[in-house]
Amino acid sequence: MSASGPTPWRSTSNGSWANSVRRGSCDSVEIGRMDDRPEASFASPTVGTPPELAALLDPTTRRGVALSGFIVLFYAYHIAYPLDIWTKQIPLGPDRFVILSLALSFVLVFLFVPAKARTPRTAIPWYDVLLIVATLIGCGYMFTNSDIMAEGRAITSAGMLTGLLTLGVLLEGVRRTMGWSVVSVIVVFFLYAWTCSYWPGVLWSRRVYFDEVLSATYLHDSGMFGQVAGLWAKTVVLFMVFAGLIMVSGTGRLVMQLALGAVGHLRGGPAKVAVLASGGLGSLGPTGPANVALTGSLTIPLMKRSGYTPAEAGAIEAVSSSAGSLTPPVMGALTFFIADWLELPYYKVILGAILPAFLYYATLIAMVDFHARRREIPVIERRTFPSAWAALKQDGHYLAPIVLFVVLLLGFRWSVQSAVLYSAGLTVVVGQWGRRGARLGPRAILAGFHRGVWVLVLMAPIFAGLGVIMGSLELTGMPVRLAGIVTSLADGNLVMLLGLTAIVSYILGSGMPMIACYFILAIIAAPALIEAGIMPLAAHWFVIWAALLHYFTPPVMPMAIVGAAIAGASVWKTSLCAVRLGIALVIVPWVFVFNPSIMLQGGHGVVETVATLLISLVGLIALAAGVQGYLVRAATAAERAALIAAGLGIISMLYSPLLGVCGCALLGATVVRQGGHRALIERAGMRVQGKAMAAAAGRRGERTNEEGG
Repeated sequence: MSASGPTPWRSTSNGSWANSVRRGSCDSVEIGRMDDRPEASFASPTVGTPPELAALLDPTTRRGVALSGFIVLFYAYHIAYPLDIWTKQIPLGPDRFVILSLALSFVLVFLFVPAKARTPRTAIPWYDVLLIVATLIGCGYMFTNSDIMAEGRAITSAGMLTGLLTLGVLLEGVRRTMGWSVVSVIVVFFLYAWTCSYWPGVLWSRRVYFDEVLSATYLHDSGMFGQVAGLWAKTVVLFMVFAGLIMVSGTGRLVMQLALGAVGHLRGGPAKVAVLASGGLGSLGPTGPANVALTGSLTIPLMKRSGYTPAEAGAIEAVSSSAGSLTPPVMGALTFFIADWLELPYYKVILGAILPAFLYYATLIAMVDFHARRREIPVIERRTFPSAWAALKQDGHYLAPIVLFVVLLLGFRWSVQSAVLYSAGLTVVVGQWGRRGARLGPRAILAGFHRGVWVLVLMAPIFAGLGVIMGSLELTGMPVRLAGIVTSLADGNLVMLLGLTAIVSYILGSGMPMIACYFILAIIAAPALIEAGIMPLAAHWFVIWAALLHYFTPPVMPMAIVGAAIAGASVWKTSLCAVRLGIALVIVPWVFVFNPSIMLQGGHGVVETVATLLISLVGLIALAAGVQGYLVRAATAAERAALIAAGLGIISMLYSPLLGVCGCALLGATVVRQGGHRALIERAGMRVQGKAMAAAAGRRGERTNEEGG
């Protein structure tokens, strides 16, 4: 794969895609076999330097070598600290470690991110040099006066000047990486803390002077160098070492091969490949629109050629990529936030995400299966696709780092930092095996560092900015009052409280990056849910799931936009199709809120957990059948309504047994009406008849052999 991204599945040597698709018997279609398989674009070490950094990091120039060396030193600094390699000789302490980490991160921001979006970065202008100097001055003051943070002393005149300078640098970094909307949010919270004594009603707080606000957001441990920045420096940076190496190893290719080999030949196979590949890759690293771009450039053309409309293909990929960050085992920065916020071990957060993610993707598989059957999408012949078993035998060693990561976290209960470091080391080791040209050599490892640092560069300013928000809110005591407001609006009704929280989560998610959105929701919304008796982990996951709806729903819909662009479809048609397919993103959060046993946090028996999972799965599949209008055969309008009602009723069974019984009755009646019982009997009879015929043929063969003997 080139530096610009994955290449599409190219046509065969004997003609175009149109000529390579031909109808065969049994309603199947064969897509010409290709030596240039799509999964190969995930394979080579040329999955390298992001295009945004290609000019600056050109290895043939001194500047490129110097900047690559700086990136390596940046990673070495963060790796060495938890390993205590040099901290005994140079005892920085945790505060100074975090301060220096943010300083280096902001230097990278102004080295790599241009002042104007979508402007090629070929040189470092003078004003960015000044911003780097300002960064070093502001962080240098904190580094030499870190005792102020620990002791909470008042700010001095010098602290005021460097604080204002650092705040300005921070806002410019946020503007470049996240846009004006996030800058506006940070400024609003800062100004609110300064003017809170002038606000009416519940927004009023005691008078706070400007130096107090600046001290809380700059100097103290709740500010830009505090708890959130500590999470960044001690966990997120190390995680991106692992994620970057995974992305340039053969893991991505293996995931695509397994998806193609496992489900590509089934009815609606290309769509099912998109679901499995997007979920698998999203759990390992790229999330959001990046995941759509990576897998969609391969799966969307395949779906279109097999009979899906452009809007359908773009929508399936958009919805499939939307829950990648919610899918174990690796997940992403949001998981670290939840674990840190709730003071839970990281492995418990992963356990809590396993079954909800399974329900989401199982429902999505059912959606695309019913859709393909209703549309009579042709089946692609099995021999068109690579063998999943052969891929596993050839490249299965690339899964070893993921397995080690899971075992160290769930089995040995190691810290996430230790698990990430050892798994990253194993990624380098197993990358030396395999075919020539696909091994993880020094150039590929450096490319992995480049990819990881580019993600870090885009994330660093928001972590510091969240510290400003936290410092401002803690100074005014607003989080407690906001949680009280949400609770009072619901008036004791849990369903209304969840609905209000979901609406607020969706609105905030539509205008902010997910990390910033979750941070604010964890302050203003999640406490109200916890106070209402909802399990803390379920409350935090609920607000995240609700916020993710903006990925493919108007007006923002970034996933739908990217999917539509790749598919050449209307954005609005793609979004509307995605809304139908992604209904599980709305339903599943309510399932684990009312039935926390599926979050595997203990306190619930195995029978209860399995029963909850099966009931929820049956209800979601019935709902998928109703939405797509197909169960045993194409459904009438009345049957679709009955299936939707049945699905919702069955899902509600553990909350209201009466609704569950009604749902089961509706589902059974619809199956009988569609002739599903007859179809099952016929299939069973055909299997019995087939076995009888095979047995008779065997007996005839034995008699023939005896007569011949």
